[in-house]
Amino acid sequence: MMGVYRLFNAKQVYARSGFRSHRQRTIEAIAAHQGVVLLIHDSEELNYTHCKALSQEAGQIGSGHGWGFIAHHSLAVTPQGQVLGLVNQISTLAAAHEETLKADRNAKRKR
Repeated sequence: MMGVYRLFNAKQVYARSGFRSHRQRTIEAIAAHQGVVLLIHDSEELNYTHCKALSQEAGQIGSGHGWGFIAHHSLAVTPQGQVLGLVNQISTLAAAHEETLKADRNAKRKR
């Protein structure tokens, strides 16, 4: 598990770079498709409350008792249900909780 954390924290590794080729293939599939393509959007909370190693990077989620990220996905599909691929994926701190996170960290530093 620690190896995964080192990989994610390495400056040479970017989450977006692994996604770039998949996204390009999805865009090509959309362009090649004859007809309507639906872009379905969904957001979900990724709960990392149990993971102490991510406690400094995570933001408050849920009712304010958990810590994690919000992921937003955009999936390209045809009306017949054929999945063309993932067009976009964003993981971010919950914007409404970023200020709370900063205030909590500043309070801990002052102790």
